[in-house]
Amino acid sequence: MATLSAAELTLVLLHATAPDARRLSVANAQLEQWENAEPTLWARLLDVAFDAQLPLDAAVLAHDGSEESARRTAVRSMAIIRFKNGIDKHWRSRVAGCVERRAELGVTSTMPRARC
Repeated sequence: MATLSAAELTLVLLHATAPDARRLSVANAQLEQWENAEPTLWARLLDVAFDAQLPLDAAVLAHDGSEESARRTAVRSMAIIRFKNGIDKHWRSRVAGCVERRAELGVTSTMPRARC
């Protein structure tokens, strides 16, 4: 399996914040698939959440007719929400499909980068 790229995740998160129900449904399905199969998802979500200058796809922004800074904020917020919900759902050792310890250590080493 190829490693999840930040650009790919950002695009899916951008679609997950779209008002279009079809794009939202496809994005949520992709995110759920990654939650169960992609160990780098959790660290990538934090990378997106902490990136104040997050690059967004200009073609998608033009299609949405949205302002870039508003969409960037929405994508970063969605990354935080997905991360928080993922911790609640997947980070318990008694849960089938729980996050591997190696991935958990990678995420916790990223946390000191967070700034309030």
